[in-house]
Amino acid sequence: MKKIKHLILGGGITGLSLAYNLKGQECAIYEMENRVGGMCRTENVAGFLFDYGEHFIRVDDKYVKRLIRKLLEGNLNSQNLNAAIHLKGQLINYPFQTNLYGLPPDIIKKCLVGYVKAWCKRMRNREETSNFEQWIYATFGDGIAKYFMIPYNEKIWTMHPCYMTTDWFFSESIVPKASLEQVIEGAFKKRSTEKKVRWYPLRGGIEALAQSFLRFIRNVNLNKKAIGVNSLRKKIAFDDGEVVHYQYLFNTIPLPELIGLIIDVPSDVKKAADDLKYNSVLCVNLGVARTDLSDRHWIYFPEKKYVFARAYFLSNFSPYTAPKGTSSVSAMITYAKWKPVNKKKIVKRVLHDLEEANILKHDDKILASSILDIKYGFNIYTHDRARNVETIKRYLLANNIYTLGRYGSWEYSGIEHSILNSKKFVESFKKYS
Repeated sequence: MKKIKHLILGGGITGLSLAYNLKGQECAIYEMENRVGGMCRTENVAGFLFDYGEHFIRVDDKYVKRLIRKLLEGNLNSQNLNAAIHLKGQLINYPFQTNLYGLPPDIIKKCLVGYVKAWCKRMRNREETSNFEQWIYATFGDGIAKYFMIPYNEKIWTMHPCYMTTDWFFSESIVPKASLEQVIEGAFKKRSTEKKVRWYPLRGGIEALAQSFLRFIRNVNLNKKAIGVNSLRKKIAFDDGEVVHYQYLFNTIPLPELIGLIIDVPSDVKKAADDLKYNSVLCVNLGVARTDLSDRHWIYFPEKKYVFARAYFLSNFSPYTAPKGTSSVSAMITYAKWKPVNKKKIVKRVLHDLEEANILKHDDKILASSILDIKYGFNIYTHDRARNVETIKRYLLANNIYTLGRYGSWEYSGIEHSILNSKKFVESFKKYS
């Protein structure tokens, strides 16, 4: 039986970052797919590159900046984020609350009056909120809540914000706030877009970042699907018949999947895993024989008449994601057990809605198309999430299993967040282990 001191289950960004920071120590990654990356993978369809979701990289942290520069070297494209919101046939800059100018006057009035009332109320007394919906109304007022914050968040999360907490705000920039002056100014004139730097690989799509870790990591095992974990004997069995003994198990795969692998899990832990909520994501990808689909990186669609919550344009992330003279668009549709989607008709619906939104023209030639169906899309912060995660983590820790990352901690996080948390975890682990 093979013995590994630090066994990392899952070769996504979190697993790769863990292995990178464990350099000099015995560790191995076991990944079920035929290549690393997890959600940070890219498919090539007739020369068009399509990622598993949208992956512009935030670079607010100095360590993350240094590491990504080191990993990607010259293969790095830096841009200012150019995002918009499609509402009432208009494109307005993101964020919504500071860019109301251009909308119908009655909407501007309702949003502005609602924001001022909410601001005055906050100035008089600090209002306690117990869910995401209450936070939205207390922060932005009823107009902004009605026209963007409630419908968009219900659409992307597949669940009304009243059933969610605000624990997923790992940074204030996740749901941007605004000053009273900014909101008023943005209602009366077009504001210049705020400069928010984002990075993306110049070539190879987002998977180029995942692949770049492999120059610094040894012992990566692909096509290794775990089929059972014996936490008492510290063994993992894989579908090819191999059994590996570990001293420490670092998990980055979704918590429900991990708990489903472990033998003799206590009933309360199993229930906690079963109660975790998530939605799934369909990315409908299109390569188009035209260069000017949009000048944006992505566009939000809060209105129900559009099936997608967001459309993003990878051909604007890098000039090498689409052949010359073409462009690409990916429509993101979220679905769940309680909000199903007709997958057989989804491409036809997306084509119709993109034309309705004036992104596609009726005579546009589609050169490539694909659908990426992502089972675990966004982990949902229901009111019982923290309790369930704590129950699971307490059980796992008692069995020398550490779980972290977007799916291992059941959190809302991006690439930079996963990289930074992996570094901090390894530093703490080395200190106390």
